[in-house]
Amino acid sequence: PIYGWRRLTAQRTIVEEGAEDPDAIDLCREAAGSDERPLGRLHALHALAGLEALDSRTLHDALADPDPRVVRAALRAGEGVLALGGDAALVERYAGLALSADARTAHQAALSLGEARTDAADTALVELAISEAGSKRFREALLSGVGGRELAVLDALCEREAFVARSEEHTSELQ
Repeated sequence: PIYGWRRLTAQRTIVEEGAEDPDAIDLCREAAGSDERPLGRLHALHALAGLEALDSRTLHDALADPDPRVVRAALRAGEGVLALGGDAALVERYAGLALSADARTAHQAALSLGEARTDAADTALVELAISEAGSKRFREALLSGVGGRELAVLDALCEREAFVARSEEHTSELQ
């Protein structure tokens, strides 16, 4: 229990006092990729996000981490990077993780993907909606991620015959 408090306090201190210290950012980037403990990598990612210093390269590396907890943390921490747009490979990686065999990772990726607010992200969400139409959790994630773009995404979905056909299978859930 006390170790968790220490980790959170250290992360908070880094975020509060490390913004002007390039060494703190470099050390967090190093820890995000090489700390032997998953929780160390996880906290480093959140510290970088808090410092607004999480870059695409560090994020791409973290999304390939062998520990699913770190991958989920990277998905959440990377939402600010996604919101900046411009990294199509990152959007593609999030879309791929939304199809992960690990349900928690897939759900988080679907939730986070909406932060990109790009045509590529919306296209990926439409494709995921078609392939995952039977998943209530995914439908909820889709709706939470398209705020302000609901009609455009719905129009894109309705233009897809595969979605309309799959949706008809689930009409009882809409009543």
